[in-house]
Amino acid sequence: RLDATPAGDPNVDEEEQKQDLEEGDYGEKEAELMSDEELEKQLERIDKEEKERAEREDPVLAYAKEAGCTPEQARTVLDKIVKLRERYAGVLSDADRLWQTLVRQNVREQIVDRGPVALSQMDEIDPDEIVSGYVEILAGEEDPLIGEREEKEDIDEKWFGGYEVYIAADMSGSMGETIGGVKKVDAQRDMVFSLVDSCMSAAVNTKKKQHQLKAPMPVKVSVVVFGERTEIVLPLTEEWGPKEQIELYRALDSGAGGTTPDHAGLSLVEQQVVASKWEQDQAREKKPALKDHGWKPQRFVIATADGGSDDSRAVKLANKRLADMGVPVDLFLIAPEEDENLETLAKAAYQSVTPVSDVGQLAEKGLKRLTQRIKEAYSNR
Repeated sequence: RLDATPAGDPNVDEEEQKQDLEEGDYGEKEAELMSDEELEKQLERIDKEEKERAEREDPVLAYAKEAGCTPEQARTVLDKIVKLRERYAGVLSDADRLWQTLVRQNVREQIVDRGPVALSQMDEIDPDEIVSGYVEILAGEEDPLIGEREEKEDIDEKWFGGYEVYIAADMSGSMGETIGGVKKVDAQRDMVFSLVDSCMSAAVNTKKKQHQLKAPMPVKVSVVVFGERTEIVLPLTEEWGPKEQIELYRALDSGAGGTTPDHAGLSLVEQQVVASKWEQDQAREKKPALKDHGWKPQRFVIATADGGSDDSRAVKLANKRLADMGVPVDLFLIAPEEDENLETLAKAAYQSVTPVSDVGQLAEKGLKRLTQRIKEAYSNR
């Protein structure tokens, strides 16, 4: 700190001037050098902030973070979902419209317009009746029919439940073979993804109307694989976020191997159905109105296979048990048209068999069949 006052100035006390110049920090402290450790922490914080900003701006990075996968895997799955939605837009739209119609039928109240009603009973004037009402008044009518009134009424007393779809996918070694330039396992993956995506679209529509419904209408889906590994890769759920999508994609893209233990796959499906029915019964007991109005979820099983079963008798018994619980099982059999023997064996074990010789049609056939099943189940209520 400097003082421009010259020494010896009679107007300045030299001792006080000297003390002022020597004491105190007189402003900002001298900046201290940052240690290596502090510098490292500062750089880490900046790097973290940059990554978070990039994730907010890039949906692929945000998806990868939530799913716990690499950006490359995230981009692959996101591109696949977009392409499938574009390719099967028509049949997906049909399924979506059907479910939205069923949801509307299950709302608590329907608003209906009553008219024409008398002037004394109306909510508002019906514009189409103004002229005739004027004529009635001129004719001496004190309470002309010129109004409209909004009323609410219950349209349907049946309380629909939601539905559950159980998918059993064949991951046996022969599914790695190619038909018409397309791997069977890839066509199956597209079918499973499209089915799950369609169901989850229905789940979203239901959640939007949830507060208006007479009874719950949850939509859930489960996926089981059988082959070298037989396991539940997507437990019964109504969630379809990045984690579920990545897990399912990995399971269906892990490579085919082993024989065809479809009986074991159906056994895992059956276990989940039994558990779900128990939860259904508990809900009906807690809320008797659900039982009174016949509320119950619908359940469907979609299976794929391309060869003879390891245990046809066990498959037949599993189909029977599911049928006894009111659960239809549809098998999509990937086989050449000329292989009638394979189709005959499948029909002896499964409730319903749809032969598919062109794997490019597998996803569309599966979507149409599920939509048909849902329509049949609710039209009979």
